Amino acid sequence: TLSALSEWSHVSRDPLIVATCGAEAAGAAHQEEDDVISVATDWSEVSAAAYEVLGLICKKDISEVKSLAKPPPLVTVIMDAVHLLLRAAGKAEGRRPSWEASKRMLADSQFLKKVFDFDPDCVDPPTLRKLRLYTLNPQFTPECAGMVSKAAKSLCMWVHAVYAYRKLTIHTWVPPARSAAYGPRRAGFPLERLDEAEETKEAGEARPPPAVGRKALVELSSLAKPPAG
Repeated sequence: TLSALSEWSHVSRDPLIVATCGAEAAGAAHQEEDDVISVATDWSEVSAAAYEVLGLICKKDISEVKSLAKPPPLVTVIMDAVHLLLRAAGKAEGRRPSWEASKRMLADSQFLKKVFDFDPDCVDPPTLRKLRLYTLNPQFTPECAGMVSKAAKSLCMWVHAVYAYRKLTIHTWVPPARSAAYGPRRAGFPLERLDEAEETKEAGEARPPPAVGRKALVELSSLAKPPAG
């Protein structure tokens, strides 16, 4: 599913398909695109492979990672990404990613249950923007993670699944303070503008300028030479 996501956007728009195969092939490509999007926006479908592998992890695998005094850099990055997501769901402590925070997270006896019960729709735009930085790392792959840790590989797959799902459903996100009044945002909410809500909020909280009365305006208009500055 994840590999298909990276391919469908090119297939249906390839001019060679339209030129050589005609409208029928182009229509089939569009149908395939729609099918992939439909699967990608179904969390149970996107996460199936990751959860299958996560089901093979035992407490011993988690303990091995937690006991590392100096974990490999890739393990640290993967656990930071997991911590970011669980923190977004209110299921992890600590405001900044660190190995100490990750170890506390892994020490939780309910850690795997929290991962399995995770609701990806709780990921807001700022969190998604941060998550994208992790997934863009060329070494942030299940294959690379599998070379150092079984648990890290499974969790890496899970992080990628969350990102693949949420980047296509982020348009459904509604800021808590404005959900009742405004409803969901329009479809196609661009990923590069994920901080729009924060900018709007800051602008709305700015102190309004003081009101100017009519008398003051008359006095200003009567000045032959306004004061400098």
